[in-house]
Amino acid sequence: ERDPAAILSYKEMLAHVCEPCGTVREVIVYDRHPEGVVQVVMASPEEADNVVFILQNRALGSRKLTAELHDGKTRYSVEEKTEEQAK
Repeated sequence: ERDPAAILSYKEMLAHVCEPCGTVREVIVYDRHPEGVVQVVMASPEEADNVVFILQNRALGSRKLTAELHDGKTRYSVEEKTEEQAK
């Protein structure tokens, strides 16, 4: 949220890492989520399975990633609080 260039860098890096698994349709960074959630949208379910496999427990800087398939219900976006909107 504080560094838009870092968000773009993470998106590009994740797209590059996931490309060997198939067609990366979109990488979404939920920058307001406290757990640092990123969603990688692939062209097929099989490609998504492969992405989960390659990202699970992978290191990114000082953080260890966890990866799972989206359940179709969970919402990861976090709304701004009124005080933050006023800034």
